[in-house]
Amino acid sequence: MAFDPRTWARLGPLLAGGTELAAGVVGGVIAGYYLDRYLGSAPWLTLLFTVAGLAGGLGRLLWVLKRLEKKQDPENESRLTQRD
Repeated sequence: MAFDPRTWARLGPLLAGGTELAAGVVGGVIAGYYLDRYLGSAPWLTLLFTVAGLAGGLGRLLWVLKRLEKKQDPENESRLTQRD
């Protein structure tokens, strides 16, 4: 089953948002782990950086979803006025 270009254009930002969420969490775990090893404070910095990465990734995902919603609002409004 082949997707048309419009489908890929709609999926792209969602895939990017999911990837950024995962990258934030993984980056937080890695940074926290190595800082814990260097400073000898295990597991506190790993936990702190993991939560910070999760918060940053979720914030970025919500930003992408909000942007998509604003982009689709004019389309929805024009469809509603056409039906009336």
